[in-house]
Amino acid sequence: MIGDGLEPNAAMLASVLSACAWAGYLELGQRIHESMKVKGFEGKVILGTALVYMYAENGEIVLARKLFDEMTERNVVTWNMMISGLAAQAHNLKEEQLVIPNDITFLGFLLACCHADLIDVGREIFYSMKNVYGVDRKIEHYGCMVDLLGKEGKLVEAEELVKGMPWKPDIVILGALLAACKNNGNTKVAKRVVKEILTLEPHNHGVHVASPVYWLTSKTLTNGGCSCGLTYFNG
Repeated sequence: MIGDGLEPNAAMLASVLSACAWAGYLELGQRIHESMKVKGFEGKVILGTALVYMYAENGEIVLARKLFDEMTERNVVTWNMMISGLAAQAHNLKEEQLVIPNDITFLGFLLACCHADLIDVGREIFYSMKNVYGVDRKIEHYGCMVDLLGKEGKLVEAEELVKGMPWKPDIVILGALLAACKNNGNTKVAKRVVKEILTLEPHNHGVHVASPVYWLTSKTLTNGGCSCGLTYFNG
């Protein structure tokens, strides 16, 4: 193409890098990367994402993470590629009995999924912890899942997740669920959560402020981010 006097554009380069990813052509991908630097193609989201994907798929997870961190702009696809690459690398390391991911590793995965709104990836990672890797889930992992499910409006699933925890839910996890109810305007689930919180802390004035009756009539309702455990609520 270049020999014919045609300069490849970003979309073309991204397609070639994707092909290098699934075909395992790391050397070719590296040469394209070097060419991109010379021609000033760096900085484009589509190419940054393709590079992350190419390096991650070829086992160069450290370099993929470095490129990911250096990107000034990322989209959902970029996050998905990075998380998928990390998850695949963790799986490969486990198979080789070199490194087994721990609860901190998975917490990082879930926080990234929450940040990027990757509910399906997050759900898969959450359930693989115990089922695949034998890592016990902690309250922080449940908190991230409640936030992630809440951001997608899946309050009933989040409530069932909390009910299914191996221990009695505390004020933090219930607070995260109530915050999700508030952000989605779901009074049905919120009433049940408020009842649970008041059973634990009868004098929790913050819960009264955040109760369904209050925030249905308040104009201060705002959408929150990924708190992974919110305890106090101000109307």
